[in-house]
Amino acid sequence: MTDYGELAQKLSNQRSRAQWDREAGVERESDATQIFERVKIHAGNEIEKANAELRKRKLGIIERLFLPSYHGKLCLSFGSLLCTADLQEVRRITRRFQEKILR
Repeated sequence: MTDYGELAQKLSNQRSRAQWDREAGVERESDATQIFERVKIHAGNEIEKANAELRKRKLGIIERLFLPSYHGKLCLSFGSLLCTADLQEVRRITRRFQEKILR
């Protein structure tokens, strides 16, 4: 069973830390970049596993696009479908989320 009191306390602690960071002028951009890089590595590992299964079934594979203009983005394609994760968009969403929570 979920302990909602414990979850509320964790959220309160996170909010307090975020408020302190904002007041102190601490930027967490490097943290976001490091997390984004880890996600790209993890996604690459999972894509390799998925592609192994797709090849066994003689299906199209998931490809990662490495283009210079896509720095800061993770771009994957599967057939004619394209999926993009953009670090700048993640930062923008995170800032908006923090602003709404810290009000």
